[in-house]
Amino acid sequence: MVKYYHGGTPGLGPGDFLLPPSESGYPYPCDLFGGLGRRDRVYVTTSAEDAALFAAFHPWRRGNVYEVEPELPLEPDPDCNEPGLSFATKKAKIVKVVA
Repeated sequence: MVKYYHGGTPGLGPGDFLLPPSESGYPYPCDLFGGLGRRDRVYVTTSAEDAALFAAFHPWRRGNVYEVEPELPLEPDPDCNEPGLSFATKKAKIVKVVA
């Protein structure tokens, strides 16, 4: 079974939903990387280590890493050069806080 992770907004817990910045109003971390990504999507990865990198660059400098269940269907992340690593979804449910 594939596990998915998200690194971002701190303070959420199991059962909470991650919503895209266009709905949540939270800062958009991808602006730090040249405006990559879409504001109407939540990005998830199959790598907890990569999620930790995004958490570290969160605008509030204290993002968390979450294991999540993404809403299907998943869309491939057009900005990712490694197939199967990063995906976009409309929302994701937090399963557990990893870090």
